Amino acid sequence: MIVQYGAGGGVDTVIRAACGVLERILGSRFVVINMPGAVGSLASAEVFRRPADGYTLLGAGDYSKSHRVLGLSTTVPWKDWQYYKLAGSIPAWSVRYDSPYKTIADVVEDALARPGKVRVSTSGIGGAWHEATLIGLGPTGAEFTYVPYSGGAEAALAGLRGDVEVIASGVHEVVQFLRADQLRTLAVFSQRPIEVPGVRQPLRTLAESLPGVAVGGLDYPMVLGFKRDVDPSILKKLEVALQDAVADPDFTRVLHERVIFPDFLSGAEADREAAYYESLTAWTFWEHQLPGVRVDPSALGIPRPENFEQWWPPTGYRPAIP
Repeated sequence: MIVQYGAGGGVDTVIRAACGVLERILGSRFVVINMPGAVGSLASAEVFRRPADGYTLLGAGDYSKSHRVLGLSTTVPWKDWQYYKLAGSIPAWSVRYDSPYKTIADVVEDALARPGKVRVSTSGIGGAWHEATLIGLGPTGAEFTYVPYSGGAEAALAGLRGDVEVIASGVHEVVQFLRADQLRTLAVFSQRPIEVPGVRQPLRTLAESLPGVAVGGLDYPMVLGFKRDVDPSILKKLEVALQDAVADPDFTRVLHERVIFPDFLSGAEADREAAYYESLTAWTFWEHQLPGVRVDPSALGIPRPENFEQWWPPTGYRPAIP
């Protein structure tokens, strides 16, 4: 199992928990290797270059949905990979408990007054938490300086040290610091406030924290991936095993402690979600002129999100799992 991000982050935690349960279900031993870098594309490339023999899997976030538009890969999420969604997490903005920022409106006001001076740590330029910021706060016109780290855990520690003013992460990557009153969450990018056991402070939504800016629930998936040309019987065997693993008490306990939500998808359902998420990400990055975006989504045949329903399924699409 080759994991796209560093040890201790959300993706790594969920993947390792799943592997522990799968070892029991399948009677096979998993060797987990962390290979962070280039928004997860180094790990994806390593898995993709290996034989499609069913022995090497990818532990990933977001279906590797940003790689094509960033020019980091030519593989198509729904066409070259078979993903299995295990869980989803919720993005959040947090600060040190002693930060002068009391609300997310304070951060936006400061960033508007001092463009580019507010530093925000992320799991990488073009990563999930960077994207959440563009979607949620892009309409404000505020400009931030994004500081990339090898994963969400490292990004959270950077904020705790004071290397940056704001942490853009998932709730799961800061929850232990929230419980210890070392960090405060300014806003969660969800439709409803979140209640977290052991956290005294309320986790308000972005809309509550910044009136006039509305964002729907943003679910950032944690997934396993096989090369799509792996034998269909192997793809099916993993699907059946994962259905049991995601419902296993040992797995759900880890998710509950980290404020991550189980959500299993496979086959055609996972293909569709992978395609939609790539559409949303690619066009968000292109329209925000994200540094590093090298390829026009239209040149890749990626539909705009508003046209996705008419486009899916694309001509010639076939599910990989029987």
